[in-house]
Amino acid sequence: METYLVEFIKNSNTQDIFTEHPGQEFCYILKGKVSFILDEQEFELCEGDSLYFNSNIPHYAKSWSKSNAVMLWIITPPNI
Repeated sequence: METYLVEFIKNSNTQDIFTEHPGQEFCYILKGKVSFILDEQEFELCEGDSLYFNSNIPHYAKSWSKSNAVMLWIITPPNI
């Protein structure tokens, strides 16, 4: 497993760092609001919400908070 604490600045996204790969991901929103786009379907998450998905589908996240958002991001297997 590989664990990250991700801080989104206002109106940012993860299109350059989230990529399709074998494995699974778990994300927990610690602060703010984040949308996840999984295989072209959008899910809006707020503080305290979580999401678990297979990493082999196209995916990315974007912040829609009025201020910075913070997310715990756990990936398995680790990207080595």
